[in-house]
Amino acid sequence: FKQKTAYEIRNCDWSSDVCSSDLNHYPLTAQIKSYSPGGVRADYVSFQFPRNLNTTDISMELEVSSNMRLWSSADAEVVFLGSKNLGDGRATMMYRTAKPVTDPESAIKFYRLVVK
Repeated sequence: FKQKTAYEIRNCDWSSDVCSSDLNHYPLTAQIKSYSPGGVRADYVSFQFPRNLNTTDISMELEVSSNMRLWSSADAEVVFLGSKNLGDGRATMMYRTAKPVTDPESAIKFYRLVVK
């Protein structure tokens, strides 16, 4: 089983166990939301995606890039906000960027969800 990114699995790849229909189960949504960490209100990029709670052989990771060629783990770039159980065997995983969108270091960042 070869690692695939969400972009790479848009079309079915019959040589693996991942097909475009899998994307329907793991859509990544992003939007700008206001948060007040430390009492200071600012706008951050907020990410959400559903996770099947009964699947133990799949890992999901947010990755970040400044040029869409070189990707790395976004662990240092995002903050896990929590999860919300949907009551159907899935949970919505919620993250936000560690720095507000107005921070100069936040300019031109690309994020993707990698499903392994």
